[in-house]
Amino acid sequence: MISLVLLTVTILYGFYRTNPDNFTWDYLAPWITGWLTSTDHKRIGTLYFVQGLFFLGVGGIMAMMIRVQLAGPDTGFISQDQYNQFFTLHGTTMIFLAAMPLIAGFANWIVPLQIGAPDLALPRIN
Repeated sequence: MISLVLLTVTILYGFYRTNPDNFTWDYLAPWITGWLTSTDHKRIGTLYFVQGLFFLGVGGIMAMMIRVQLAGPDTGFISQDQYNQFFTLHGTTMIFLAAMPLIAGFANWIVPLQIGAPDLALPRIN
């Protein structure tokens, strides 16, 4: 959650620095909707990468919590049930929410360029 807030603040600050006099929602909204409704394979791949990197950070935080618990013989940082839940959720997050979107993002970026296609075959379905 903190990384999402920091990313939002960074983007807003970047838009403010480029045009401080006209910085309004009307200035920012077309950029956001342009990214979220794009059919360009590079933008779609970038969105997959951003989502994968975000959840890579979330899974990394879970891994650090697991390592803190294992740092000593009886740290009591999290309970036994919470440890099992974090361990399972960490694995699920890293595979399904981090690794798979990173692979899909890489495929969206590279495959159309390798085969010489101008765009994906069915960009709206992607």
